[in-house]
Amino acid sequence: MWGDEATNAAAVVRGPLLYALPLEQAVHTIRTWQPFNNTDFELQTDTVWNVALVLDPVQPSRTLEFVESPRSQPTLPFDTGCPLAILAQARVVPTWAMDTVPLTAAEPPPSPVMCNATSCGSPMRVRLTPYGATNLRIAGLPWVRVA
Repeated sequence: MWGDEATNAAAVVRGPLLYALPLEQAVHTIRTWQPFNNTDFELQTDTVWNVALVLDPVQPSRTLEFVESPRSQPTLPFDTGCPLAILAQARVVPTWAMDTVPLTAAEPPPSPVMCNATSCGSPMRVRLTPYGATNLRIAGLPWVRVA
């Protein structure tokens, strides 16, 4: 966890890897520049991204589970599929919204987020993957104290 006074957001790190919440992406071509066919893309997502991790602030590893899946050799050198992941509980924080300019996630709400039956969504399981194995992601997440 990091102790930025404004957010006190959590960053999940295991060894040298920073883990992030991957977001599904829809790719839209904005423009292709000639003569070299350089292309500008816009990435959008419908994935729920505004979640807070349910953590034990004293011993975060107690609430995070590392998993490694068997995997065959990727066909592309920078394939975004990754056999490493961290599973965690999370809750949607509806008050954490998008900034309008630029269209990005607003700064995370201060943690720990106070959740009750009406202010946050039900607990759900999320899969965090290594930051570099994603294109759209959120790595600095607010957190809720484990009950």
